[in-house]
Amino acid sequence: MKKRIIILAVLLVVASLFSIGRTFSKYVNKTNWDYSYNSKDFYFTSNYLTEEESTLIYNSWDGSDITFNISNALNSDTYTKENITYEVSCLSGDTTCKINGKSSVTSVLTGNTYSNEELKLTLGEFESNANVTVVARSIKPYKKTLQVTFDIKKETLINDINYTLKKYDNLSKLLINNNGNTEKCININILKSNIRVSKSTDMNNIKTNNDVIKSFEITLNSNENKTIDLYGNGITDEDVVVGFCD
Repeated sequence: MKKRIIILAVLLVVASLFSIGRTFSKYVNKTNWDYSYNSKDFYFTSNYLTEEESTLIYNSWDGSDITFNISNALNSDTYTKENITYEVSCLSGDTTCKINGKSSVTSVLTGNTYSNEELKLTLGEFESNANVTVVARSIKPYKKTLQVTFDIKKETLINDINYTLKKYDNLSKLLINNNGNTEKCININILKSNIRVSKSTDMNNIKTNNDVIKSFEITLNSNENKTIDLYGNGITDEDVVVGFCD
C-alpha cells in the first residue's frame, strides 16, 4: 500500500512538472513572437538619414538652415504603434553645428498615428567646404541608428559671378551665373589631366595639351547662366578654377 502511494505521488509530480513546462514554453514562445512581431512593426525613418553610412552633397549653400525629418512610419498608412523616444546630434571638424539651436535634441514621436518631425541643422562659419555628420538614435522601445554626412559647399561669388560644381557619377556640371548688370568674360582652367570638357561653339581662346582642353573663355551677358559638362571620376572644386579673363 505504501509503495502504491509513493508511485502515485511520483506520477503526480511528473504530471505537474510537465504541465508547468508546457505553460512556460507557451510563455516563452509568446514572448518571442510578440518581440518579433513588434520589432517588425517598428519604423524609425528619415528623408535624408539612413541605416548605412552615406554622404549627401549639398551644393550652393547660401547660409540658411538645412531641414530634415525624422518619422515613425514607413508611409502615411504604416506606422509604429508605440511612442518612440529618440535623440539627434551633429558633429563636424570644419564648423560648429546645432540641431534646433542645441548641441543635441531629445524628442518623442507619438505612436499609433503618423508622426513626422522636422528638424533644422544650423551651421557656423567655414571657408568654402564643410563635412557635417548628423546622427539620430532611437532610445525606446527599440534601438536603431540613422545617419548622414552632409558635404556642404558654399555659393562662390566673384563680383556678381557665382558658380557651383554638381556631380553625377563620372559627369560633373559646372554652373556659372552672371548676376551683374554688365557683360562678363569668364576664364575656366582645368587642373587635372583626366578631366574632359564638352566643347561648345561659345568657347573662346581655347588652350589644349595633347588635344585635351586645359583652359577656355566664355562670355556671359547680364543675368545669363551657362552649364559646362565635365567628364571624369572624382572631380572636385579644387580641380576647376574660375576667374575673369585677362
